[in-house]
Amino acid sequence: MKKQLLIALLAAVVACGGGKKKTAKPSDKKAEPEAKAEPEMKKEKEEPAEEKAPPPPPPPKVWHAKAALNPTKGSKVVPATISFSQEEGKETQVSSEGAFTGLAKGSYDLVIHEGGECGADAKKAGKAWAGGSDAKLMLKAGADKKASLEQTDTKLSLDGDSSIVGKTLALHADLKGKPGKVLACGAIEKGGGGEGSADEEKGESKDEEKAEEKSEKSEKSEKTEKKTTAKKKATKSDE
Repeated sequence: MKKQLLIALLAAVVACGGGKKKTAKPSDKKAEPEAKAEPEMKKEKEEPAEEKAPPPPPPPKVWHAKAALNPTKGSKVVPATISFSQEEGKETQVSSEGAFTGLAKGSYDLVIHEGGECGADAKKAGKAWAGGSDAKLMLKAGADKKASLEQTDTKLSLDGDSSIVGKTLALHADLKGKPGKVLACGAIEKGGGGEGSADEEKGESKDEEKAEEKSEKSEKSEKTEKKTTAKKKATKSDE
């Protein structure tokens, strides 16, 4: 019985590891410090591009023309110069520079003819131009034998295919509501000083082109400067 008890005790001691607890040796390895997360670079906010203000609309073109009338053979009329002015999109204004003198009392018609010059006694003026049939230009002389013209909204054009420039203007005595004998005639020529003249149009277009080029260059330089500044900041933060 004693032997059996001893054997049982020994078995119990062996099962419990001999009664001595093994202590864990501290590790010689040092714990590596955790890598610090690098702060994310703040992205620079791109400034929104400034919106361009729309350019102002160009001024309307204005055309001018003149016809310096000369009396025909035997005519006692002292004619004036007729001026034409037309603003783009509007009808033509017609007026006389001064007054016609030496006219008998009554009505007179100013008619546009197809020819480019009058010639002797307006023989080269040709027939009345069909395109000017809607433009009724009339003078009325009083007892003082004078007459002047100031007419607005005349259906005549000073530009394009239907322009009256290059044709002739003749003063006719009115014969029962129709043009009669020619008393004076003159070629219709392009007048100067208008905003729609070719030289001014070219100058304006060149100025506009130069202004556009300058604005484009300034925009490019601004963008380049912004990119350079952003690169410098990024390089400094990396350092």
